[in-house]
Amino acid sequence: MKNLIILLVTLFIFNPVFSQKVKYKKEKIFVNKEKKYDFIRTKKGSLTKLSNFLIKDNDGKIILIIKDTTINYTQLPNETKPRVAYYTYLYVAPEIDKKAILPNFKTFNFRKYLTKKLKKAGFFKTGQMTDAVFEEITTKRFNTKKLKKDLSEIEMINKNRLDNYNAVVENFGDLVKRDPTFSIMSLEKNLEISDGDKIVGKFKKRKEKKNNPMYKILAHPKPTYNIINAQKQIIGYFTVDATKQILSIYLSLSEIKDAKAALKYSKTDDFGQPKKLTYDSVAKYLVLHGFL
Repeated sequence: MKNLIILLVTLFIFNPVFSQKVKYKKEKIFVNKEKKYDFIRTKKGSLTKLSNFLIKDNDGKIILIIKDTTINYTQLPNETKPRVAYYTYLYVAPEIDKKAILPNFKTFNFRKYLTKKLKKAGFFKTGQMTDAVFEEITTKRFNTKKLKKDLSEIEMINKNRLDNYNAVVENFGDLVKRDPTFSIMSLEKNLEISDGDKIVGKFKKRKEKKNNPMYKILAHPKPTYNIINAQKQIIGYFTVDATKQILSIYLSLSEIKDAKAALKYSKTDDFGQPKKLTYDSVAKYLVLHGFL
């Protein structure tokens, strides 16, 4: 028993892997207080752009490249800058010829965070970027099926976005000029649709007349809202099916495929709290598809 205790203590003291301490500080990664890697920023980002990074060892061998591959929506003539669709990074491990596109880490200190993930994946035990380590810090961390679905939806929007815009301009005139870079598209309490600091349209509930024959036929008619652009023109409407929680959009552009859509909506937000404005998805659809 005594010999076993001595063996364990010896392993703890002399085995650098067992007692390994990893720390990121000022563009350097230290392993057991010894500087082993540089984790440098190769391109500075901004409020709307991600930075680029590079990890290399003391011999200059590149371990990992992280590049900004942010995906934008097709820029419309009324947009002064590209509208960000999805913040993504491309991870490249040259040594093993591996690549992966992933959503941006939502963290205050990206480099410190990724250093911790590399340690958890076991990278610093050997200093070798293996398939297992790369998979651990990339695909295992995210729901890749959801990512592919999200990117596919953006691709579908981009296919028709400019055509939708052109059809609207031809039928109703120019859309509001705006800077979407800092925009937070939202639906206000008065049902005005704002995109950045611009009001681009609004919704107005239709008043159904009880003497209308259709009102008598429909025991519980679906609430209907007109879609009004910034020039106060009615460009379409949407109905609300509260039972199925579906919003059906109809725009006065019969030749355009996206002029009709059925959207599922939720009465709660991402945190499970009740939403005051449940039709924000219609506003988002109209703006992103180039109709407002």
